[in-house]
Amino acid sequence: MKKSRADYSDGHFAPRQRSPWSIGLLIVGVLALIGLQFALGREGVAAWRYDRARIVNDGQWWRLLTGSLVHLDLPHLLINVAGAFGVAWVFRRLTPWPRQVGLVAALAPLHLCVLLAFTRVEWVAGLSGALHGAFAAQALKLALMRSRPSDGVFGGPRLGLWMLGGLMLKLAADTFMPVAWAAHIAGAVVGLALTALAYALNRPANP
Repeated sequence: MKKSRADYSDGHFAPRQRSPWSIGLLIVGVLALIGLQFALGREGVAAWRYDRARIVNDGQWWRLLTGSLVHLDLPHLLINVAGAFGVAWVFRRLTPWPRQVGLVAALAPLHLCVLLAFTRVEWVAGLSGALHGAFAAQALKLALMRSRPSDGVFGGPRLGLWMLGGLMLKLAADTFMPVAWAAHIAGAVVGLALTALAYALNRPANP
C-alpha cells in the first residue's frame, strides 16, 4: 500500500499536504483577536483576563477560557501573534496548522487551570503560556519519533531534544519575570503532559 505524505506511522519527520483553508483560518483568528483587543479596551481586558481573586471569590470561572484571548496592549498581542506563526511554521511538517490551532485552543484554558491549582499568581493575560505549551508538546512529539541513520546530529528525534533543551533555557531566563515564568512553565508542563499521554495511549503493545 502506498503511503501518503501525511502518514507518520513510520515515526519519521516528513512533509505534510497543506490544507487550502488553514492559512485563512489563522488569518481570521488573528483578525478576531485584534478586533477583540480594540473592542474591549483596557477596562474590558481587565474584565476578561485570568484573575485569581475573581475566579475563586466571585466564581468567575469563565475567565479560564477568556484569559488567554486578551492582551495588555496591541504590541503584546502582536508579539504573541508573531510567536504563534513562528511555532506553526517551525512544526509545519509535523502537525497541520488546523491541528496546531486546536492544540493552542486546548492549552489556553488548561494551563490557566494549572496556574489556579498550583500557584498564587494574581492575574495573567495573553497567549504566551499556551504557545510555550504548543512548542513543548510538538518538540517532545518529534523527540519520541524513531530515528534513522540519515537524521544526523541535528535531525529527526535529536532535533526535538535540541528544541526541548532550548525551551528549558528560555524558561530559565524567564525566572526574572515571575508572572510570565509561571504562565510559560505551566503551559510547557501541560504541553509535555498531553504529548506524553498521547504517546502512551497510541504506543503499540508489541513494537
